[in-house]
Amino acid sequence: MNSDLSTALAREYTRIYDDLLAAADRLELLRRMPDEEEGVNANATAALHAVRFAVMSLHPAVPTTPPPGFRQSDARLLELAAHWREAAFGPD
Repeated sequence: MNSDLSTALAREYTRIYDDLLAAADRLELLRRMPDEEEGVNANATAALHAVRFAVMSLHPAVPTTPPPGFRQSDARLLELAAHWREAAFGPD
């Protein structure tokens, strides 16, 4: 792979990583806005965990960036993934 392509890829991964971190911050705020019936917003919470999973997945591709400010293990995110659909859309 040539140097220009490597640099462009690294730049794009970093940009996407930063965008996902910003989205996670916004979703964290939304999820804390009380839902009239549920308390914490289930849709925003499910989306937040999905975005955090994406951040954790991309972090190895952007080694020059600091790790995300949240602490969730890969195992915990995978456990949460099993419940995203139901949390966001309700049971079938």
